[in-house]
Amino acid sequence: MARKSLNLKDTSTEETQIKDVMQEEVPVEKLLEGGDSEAEEVAMTSPAPVLPEEEEKKSTEEEIKEVVISGAKKTPFRIKGTNNIIYLNVSDMGLYSRLKVGYDRLIKMMEEIAEIGSKIDDISVEESAKLLDEYDAKMRVEVDTIFNSQVADACCDDGTMWDPYQGMFRFEHIIDSLCGLYENNMSTEFMRMRSRVNSKVSQYRRKPASSKKRR
Repeated sequence: MARKSLNLKDTSTEETQIKDVMQEEVPVEKLLEGGDSEAEEVAMTSPAPVLPEEEEKKSTEEEIKEVVISGAKKTPFRIKGTNNIIYLNVSDMGLYSRLKVGYDRLIKMMEEIAEIGSKIDDISVEESAKLLDEYDAKMRVEVDTIFNSQVADACCDDGTMWDPYQGMFRFEHIIDSLCGLYENNMSTEFMRMRSRVNSKVSQYRRKPASSKKRR
C-alpha cells in the first residue's frame, strides 16, 4: 500500500512575520486611527516609554540624603494640686507675638462681659447665663491659642476664666504663671547661647603678633 506523503506546511515564514510584527514600532497615528488587531495588541503589551523628566526625577530622589535636625519639643507640666497635665514648648518665641494679640482680645471680651453685667436687669437670667458661657468658651480658646496648646481646661477645670483670683482675673493668673515657665527657660537658653558664642569668638580671635627683639 502506497504511503501517503505528509504535506507539511513550511511555517518558518509565518514565524518570521510574527516576530517582525512584535518587534515593529507601531506609529501613534496608526493606533489613533483604530489600526488592526495586531497593532492594538502591540500597544497593550509594550512597556510605556520612560520620559527623560521621570528618569531625572528618579535619579534625584535616589541621591537625596536625610538630615536630622533636633527641635524643641513640648514638655509636660502637672498643675499643682491636680492630676491635670499640660504640654508646653517653653522655647517657642512665637508666644510673645501671640500674647500681644490674644491679651488684647481677652481684655476686649472682659469689657463686653462688663457691659452684659450692666444690663442684667434688662435680660433674662437664662439669656445672660448663655452669653456668659459663650464668652467663657471664647476666652478658653484664646488662652489655648496663645500657648499653642490645650491649657485652659486643665488650668481652669471649674469656674470661669474671669473669676477673681488674688487681685486679678483668673485668665490673667494663668497667663502670668505659664509665661514664667517660658521666661525661666529663655533665660537659661540665652545664657547657654552667650557662653557658646563667647567660646567660638575666643577660638577665632587673632592673637597679637609678637614683636621681634632687635639685635
